[in-house]
Amino acid sequence: MAKKAYIGVDNIARKIKKGYIGVDNIARKIKKAYIGIGGVARPCWSGGELAFYGEITPLSVSRGSLAAASVGNYALFAGGMDSDKTLFATVDAYNNSLTHSTPTALSVARQRLAGASVGNYALFASGTTGTIYDTGNTTVDAYNNSLTRSTPTVLGTNRGQVTAASVGNYALFAGGYLYKSGYGQSSEYFSVVDAYNASLTRSTPTELSEQKDGIAAASVGNYALFAGGSGSKKSVDAYDTSLTRSTPTPLDNGYSVPKMTTTENYAVCYVGNDYPIEVYNKSLTKITMEHVFGSQYGSPLSEVSFAGYGIFGSLLYQFSPTYIYKNFIIAYDDSLTIVWEYDSQLATTGKFAVVGNYAINAVSGSAFALTIA
Repeated sequence: MAKKAYIGVDNIARKIKKGYIGVDNIARKIKKAYIGIGGVARPCWSGGELAFYGEITPLSVSRGSLAAASVGNYALFAGGMDSDKTLFATVDAYNNSLTHSTPTALSVARQRLAGASVGNYALFASGTTGTIYDTGNTTVDAYNNSLTRSTPTVLGTNRGQVTAASVGNYALFAGGYLYKSGYGQSSEYFSVVDAYNASLTRSTPTELSEQKDGIAAASVGNYALFAGGSGSKKSVDAYDTSLTRSTPTPLDNGYSVPKMTTTENYAVCYVGNDYPIEVYNKSLTKITMEHVFGSQYGSPLSEVSFAGYGIFGSLLYQFSPTYIYKNFIIAYDDSLTIVWEYDSQLATTGKFAVVGNYAINAVSGSAFALTIA
């Protein structure tokens, strides 16, 4: 019995990868469909189920502290630093068939940069040109659908540790940090926001409500959200498609490095092990869930929104009573419950980028892909 659905396009059978049905004026994804045969419900289509695809070609240079973004038929992984504290300008690309290539390198080697997509471009901005945080950077590199690199107007303020998100026709780079170790100097945090439109023109929207780095970011509905941050901040800033800023209800719990991803209709924010998951819907109404991201999964270090799932890659390690070091992949669906978990043998602490039917995670000497079965 076939479990896939097809539609004719130009006399060619094309597989339907996603199906939706209207429920209370909301488009709900169809994950399984049945047809009655002889009074028995027989499966006629299944789709939209998350699966581990497997290991793919690793990065050309083993490194961490890189950034990821997608453009056209490519997922890009840029910059970074290796275990010997060597900085890289290397860019690795995977197309929608998972074929690996190495486009033109970044204009400046740097680590801890941020990546975001807008229009026909993947942007990589800021970062540090040293091995700690005191050497911020204003450089922005842009890659188009053909992987041709250009260098748009630089950021307006020199800083590292920025956080990126996209909304409408804009890619936003928010917050940041500069570590200052000299006598009598104080480290500096930033509330600055730089926005690039689909023509790569830079503008400066209203700043964040407070200065911080280590911010969780995600896009939900018509908003880009920047939540929490360094020093266990709880503030949340939202930018709409016109770059108008609002301040939704803050987080209930502060956490220095929160993580946020998006299901179909919700932004899901992890604020610490054994704390309730905090959620914002498309209207920016906050929902505090009874469900917690349990300490048995470790702490999320990567995140991605893929095919309607909100996905975290996490690392669990403990030294007592026995040494444990595990990588987990955890996925939420739109019911805001964990519907899939995977104990990975590969590092999940890299950055995620989506291309075609795959979500790719790459870091150090490994890369793997998730897919929709």
